[in-house]
Amino acid sequence: MRAEIKIQKGNVRSLLDLIKENPDLKILTMINAEIVADDTYG
Repeated sequence: MRAEIKIQKGNVRSLLDLIKENPDLKILTMINAEIVADDTYG
């Protein structure tokens, strides 16, 4: 688990560096998941 957190922190750091270097670029979020509205799903 610690290795995953370390990798994720590195990825976030890289993303923030890219944002700082390219402030004019738009950031688009992408979500790849189903959203369940309530407990009656399934």
